[in-house]
Amino acid sequence: MAELVPYPFPRLLTRAFSELEHEQAMFHLPEKKFVRGLPGKDLSVAFHGHTAASPLGPAAGPQSQLAQNIVLSFLGGGRIFELKTVQIMDRLQIPRPCIDAQTIGYNVEWSQELTLEQSLEEYVKASMLRACSGSSRPSVRTIRSTSECGNCSRRPNPPTDLRITPVKGGRFLVQWVYSEGGQQVGPSEFRLYRGTGWSGVSFAGLGAVVAYRAGQTHFSFTSGAFAHGTRVSWAVRAVSPAG
Repeated sequence: MAELVPYPFPRLLTRAFSELEHEQAMFHLPEKKFVRGLPGKDLSVAFHGHTAASPLGPAAGPQSQLAQNIVLSFLGGGRIFELKTVQIMDRLQIPRPCIDAQTIGYNVEWSQELTLEQSLEEYVKASMLRACSGSSRPSVRTIRSTSECGNCSRRPNPPTDLRITPVKGGRFLVQWVYSEGGQQVGPSEFRLYRGTGWSGVSFAGLGAVVAYRAGQTHFSFTSGAFAHGTRVSWAVRAVSPAG
């Protein structure tokens, strides 16, 4: 039977953030599936004198013993963890599998796969990784597209297929498509607006302007750097020559 072997912390860090940067995932969990809470929803519960953002979490077992598994549970929405029981006698040799029930069932069990020192190290590693992963990069909240034409009667088409891609240095690559088919009037430019936090996009301040080129369908803009952990919302408007 295979034994649990803790992964060195420096290698865990390297893998986690290299995977996040190049594959938008951490330990094979796609970043788009990270659970960061739901706007307007309070799922918090009181637990042992503390407040947990959610009552969900893993039960005790090998899956809650290794650092990377604990981090995956957190990224997947777990906020209350039943950590693997730590036994003082941590060097017993237990036959594996511990249950053999081909004819008559026998159970030889002792709930300790790691030594005490290894267990302590895994929980500390998990806590440090969780803290890093929770503020590892800016996150996108919403993406919207509209058209704008002041008081004129003809509007350009709204942009479509908006996409946000995190890029190196805490920046975002904002991409969209503009189709001229059926438009009442062609746009003169695209205006980008952004907002941070949970309040959504603010149209009070203009974030950027990208010129429109007739016949071009794909447009993009690369933002400036955002601080780690910043939640960002984006909106793109196609603006007519009349403003």
